[in-house]
Amino acid sequence: MQVTTLLRRSPWIVMGGRTLLFLTFQAFIALLFLVLGSRQAWSSASAWWTLFVTFTNFTCLYFLVRLFKADNRKYRDIFKFERPSLKKDTLVFAGSLLLIIPISMAPNLLLAKVLFGGMQIPMGMFLLPLPKWAIYSVALVLFPLTQALVELAFYFLYCMPKIEEKTDNAVLAYCSCCVFLGFQHSMIPFLPDWRFILWRALMFLPFAFFVGALLRWRPRMLPYLALLHLFMDFSAAIMYVTGVY
Repeated sequence: MQVTTLLRRSPWIVMGGRTLLFLTFQAFIALLFLVLGSRQAWSSASAWWTLFVTFTNFTCLYFLVRLFKADNRKYRDIFKFERPSLKKDTLVFAGSLLLIIPISMAPNLLLAKVLFGGMQIPMGMFLLPLPKWAIYSVALVLFPLTQALVELAFYFLYCMPKIEEKTDNAVLAYCSCCVFLGFQHSMIPFLPDWRFILWRALMFLPFAFFVGALLRWRPRMLPYLALLHLFMDFSAAIMYVTGVY
């Protein structure tokens, strides 16, 4: 059985596979550090989370293109702005920003305060020094670009409708995709610290539920939200320049 055929029959595997890929690529990078003689191979690999997220995104993009093609659809079409509803969609997007901004920021700050007493400790674990070439090529370019092309489309325009089709349960499809989108961050990077895992796993959960609901109601909002995602991830990568260096 071809891999594409298997994935088409098992959307749950597709959804969970993304999280597994994060861990797999981090383990691969850790193995390289171990071979090079590092005594803290896993910790060293965690610093390269923008790289293994990029690897994961390229892998997911490859399979998404094939999966859409198998359904007689073109993946790139989901990123097209629909002209007849452009004005209305732009207004909806502008209005949604009033909620998206606090929803995406407040849990991060609140959880850091509760779990660590502030942002300094978790950010020190999250943002570790990288070579300048990695910052300016991977963190600031490839990471945000591939995130925008893959993440929301992966969960909400492929996995969610496929799971709903398989289970005939819209609530289950919606909730599972939102939970997986939130939980995947605990693997970006994965560190064996329960507070860090909890901080990462929960910080984007409200954002996931809000954006998932928005895309279920109006899937044509994807290109707007993909651009927002690009900006958000680019802003996160900017912290490497302004925060660590």
